Amino acid sequence: MRWRIVIWLLVARVDAQGSEPASEALLGVPAMLCSKFTRPKVAICLHGAARSFPHLLVFSSLKRNLIEALGASTTSFLHVILKDARADPRPQFGGLFPDRAADQIEHAARHLGIAKSRTQILEGPNALLPSCPNYERAIALRRAEKTNYLRSMEYLYSLAGQLSHHEGCMNLIRQEEDRRNSTFHEVILARADLTVYNPLPPYCMFEHTKPRRLWDWYYHVPREQADRIFSEPYQQFYRCRQNLGMNQTVENYRHRWLRHVAEDNSLPFLVTRLDQSDMPNNLCSMRGSTRPLRSDDVPEPIQQAAAMNAECMAVSHSLFVCLFVCVCVLFVC
Repeated sequence: MRWRIVIWLLVARVDAQGSEPASEALLGVPAMLCSKFTRPKVAICLHGAARSFPHLLVFSSLKRNLIEALGASTTSFLHVILKDARADPRPQFGGLFPDRAADQIEHAARHLGIAKSRTQILEGPNALLPSCPNYERAIALRRAEKTNYLRSMEYLYSLAGQLSHHEGCMNLIRQEEDRRNSTFHEVILARADLTVYNPLPPYCMFEHTKPRRLWDWYYHVPREQADRIFSEPYQQFYRCRQNLGMNQTVENYRHRWLRHVAEDNSLPFLVTRLDQSDMPNNLCSMRGSTRPLRSDDVPEPIQQAAAMNAECMAVSHSLFVCLFVCVCVLFVC
């Protein structure tokens, strides 16, 4: 019981130490490596269903390995929903997180230094669909669909949610720019449920004029390109100009705005899901496979995270043994 109390106190101390606004944290490596460079002003907006965002592992990694590791002059924003939903209604893919409470989200936001004026928390789970007469027939077909998830209402809501979160982020960013009477140099949009398992390179170690992304999880683009990449697809859909085709993927719908955005598979991000059978793409299920994990089974970031996770488990075991011995000696003596 005593060692549990000691470990709890250590975790509480780490959490308390990390609760200061990100803007007040020491810059560390970026300050040393990038001292001769001008720090860019970067807007970072975390968005989507809250899911695992309130977990200490997730929001702490976003702070340490994204915001602080980047070392730029960052301003963070948050646009999330409390209730979960899935784009794929098939049972093997339809696992949902429990509903999150607003105070859980606000605690994580404070840890990241996100002011309430730069936060929007919605109930969810689905974004409103546009009222478009030219969409009505396709929506009726989707309501009747029972087998093909691409033709389902859930998949249409997935597109609406992604577009609405991106536009919601851009609205928060534009409001902040108006308040400051200045614009950001760059915009980062990232899913709120990402674990950043390695630190990003400091801002002076990559080309800022070239937009990049990792799937639809993370985008880092110049500010002058952000409105076209994130707001134009929203306007296209919500102003009744173009509906999602019945067999069209979300990726294909957004392709024309993303064709010049390079895919960067070196980025150290992993969507953080629960370890259960209806969330098949989680790290635990891959590591618990009955056969060896092959390089063609999963993308490179997940392979790296799996290796890191195994190493962390070994280190944690050694640390625990050391801590246990120290505590025993302390209490015996």
